[in-house]
Amino acid sequence: MEIDQRIETASSSIGRLSDLVYGIEKDWININESLDMHQFCAFWGASDVFSYIKDCVVLTHGTAGCINNRRFLIPQGSQDSCDTAPHLSTDFKENDVVFGGEQKLEQAVSQVISDMQPKLLAVITNCCADIIGDDVGGIVGMASGGETETTWLDTGGFTGKSYRIGTEYAFEKIVELMARQSSVPVKKKSVNVFLRRWLRGDTQVREIEESVRLMELMGLTVNSVFHKGKSFDEVMALREAEVNVALCFYFGMSLFQGMEEHFGTKMVKATTPVGLDNTLHWLGEIASVLDTEFSPELHDEITQTKSLRQKARDKIGKGRVAIIWTQTGERLIAMAKLAQDLGLTPLIVGIDPAIVRDKLKIFKKELDGQFDPYITILSGIDEVRALAHQLDNPVIFCNDDYFHEFDVFRYRFANNQVYGLKGAKLIYQKICDELGRRRSRYSLISEVTYSG
Repeated sequence: MEIDQRIETASSSIGRLSDLVYGIEKDWININESLDMHQFCAFWGASDVFSYIKDCVVLTHGTAGCINNRRFLIPQGSQDSCDTAPHLSTDFKENDVVFGGEQKLEQAVSQVISDMQPKLLAVITNCCADIIGDDVGGIVGMASGGETETTWLDTGGFTGKSYRIGTEYAFEKIVELMARQSSVPVKKKSVNVFLRRWLRGDTQVREIEESVRLMELMGLTVNSVFHKGKSFDEVMALREAEVNVALCFYFGMSLFQGMEEHFGTKMVKATTPVGLDNTLHWLGEIASVLDTEFSPELHDEITQTKSLRQKARDKIGKGRVAIIWTQTGERLIAMAKLAQDLGLTPLIVGIDPAIVRDKLKIFKKELDGQFDPYITILSGIDEVRALAHQLDNPVIFCNDDYFHEFDVFRYRFANNQVYGLKGAKLIYQKICDELGRRRSRYSLISEVTYSG
């Protein structure tokens, strides 16, 4: 039986990504509201973006609860450091909700500028301040900060604004801040490289090194690598690059679009260079945008990577399905493309229509690039196991080994290098080492060893 027919007959709930996107656009689907557990609301998104700037102080206008929760997540993406920065709020009480908190905000803004003298003060709101309609913009706009730049956003999550909307708002504000600065000359053949979000430690170091290495391999210079810990002046200097490129285009998409509109900075829309094919496509798009030559066939490293990929493909065999089980979004797209790179046919399980709707721009862009994998909303372990048995020995891409009777490829993005040629080689070697290997499971009283 042909592989497409095998997938389509395995379950009546299987369709194509394009079917879901079209149904969402036409409002034909009754979607149960849900929130991506890794994303949260707009407040979190804006806070995350501003936390990249080390001399920026974020002041939350509203209750203190949000910043107390947020305190645990800001370190994600920090490089070998703990989060020791102060987390400030106007600390709404019942009286402020009833009579307004504008006076508190005015006092807090004045105190932060006077006592801390940050290069940037970003005031963001949580639900309480948004609900009562405090004039945040008016108060922040009247603040006299000397050397301190100020900006503000309404980011209350009760409106339904998602984490992604919060990041987009924050990046748009950064573009506005750039537009206030004196103009700067553009360095020809120079790039800004944007890492994926929530990247930290040794993995971040390795991916920075790989990104810089690949740009230099193409004869380009790196103007800046955007990661947590940049100064305000360094962020403003992003305007000096000729082009913006990203390991995850969707995280910085609104910044890229704003910089293109205001300063003419070119942008590369290719994203997620996971696996050899996707890496070469990413590099090819960069070369095309900059009108420069890049000949992959001239590089021995690429030839060696192709050889290792073929070894991984031989290990997998032909005509197999890859069941992709991960969160809905960029990582899901990357894993599905990696499966294609390995000669597998991807089937994405556990797709969440609510999150596809929230990230619709992402998925529409991928569909425009002829990426239209099989999908299903089936998400329970037993449901996925039953589906796997219908698919005749699939490979399951999943962080946890729930499926002892199948080959399971576990490769955590947060803890491992995944992008570029070095990332591809690590993944291919992992495939060669892991597939078919005998795996052990432990209980409190016994160890059971089995082969996948």
